[in-house]
Amino acid sequence: MTADYRTWERGHTRWDRFPGGESLVEAAECYAAGFERLAESPPASVFLVGHDIPLRCVLNAAGGSRWLDGPIRDVPHATAFLFNEAALRRAALRIRELAAVEA
Repeated sequence: MTADYRTWERGHTRWDRFPGGESLVEAAECYAAGFERLAESPPASVFLVGHDIPLRCVLNAAGGSRWLDGPIRDVPHATAFLFNEAALRRAALRIRELAAVEA
C-alpha cells in the first residue's frame, strides 16, 4: 500500500484528492484540529496510535521543519513520541501554516 501511495503522490499535488478521499491539505487540517483537541483534553496523558502521514506531519512540524513531508519521511513502527501540551499546540499551528504554503 505504501508503494501505491508513493506512486500516486508523485503525480499529484497536495490539493488533489485521493480517489474516494481527501487531499493532503484537507487531511492536514483534520490532523491539526485533532492535535489541538488532544492538547485541550483534561487528562494529563493521552496515548495516541496513528498512521504514518499524521505522525510525519506532527513530528516535522514540531521539529521546526519548513515542510510537512520532511526531513522525517518514514516514521518507524512501534515508536513512542512524547509531546507536551505546548509542543502539540505549536505543532498543530505549524501544520496549518505549512499545509497552506505547500499547497
